[in-house]
Amino acid sequence: MDPFQVAMTFMDRLEKQQISAALHGRMAQLKMYVETMGHLTGVKHAHGAPQHVKENLGLQRAMFQAQLDWVERAIPRVEADQLP
Repeated sequence: MDPFQVAMTFMDRLEKQQISAALHGRMAQLKMYVETMGHLTGVKHAHGAPQHVKENLGLQRAMFQAQLDWVERAIPRVEADQLP
């Protein structure tokens, strides 16, 4: 289980500024992960990695991107007092 997801289950007990800071930190982390996975996929392809390795990296990148999309939608909702 991702510690961030566990922490978000308690977001109703955090101050708005704490939630916002956590979401912005997570956004930066996820952007780095998405970029890194894209780079790794290219490197693995260039060095002849088997298709299943590239598929796994693609899956990881898609999962990080899905989380990033959610965080980018959640930030304005927190700022507008719509979340939590």
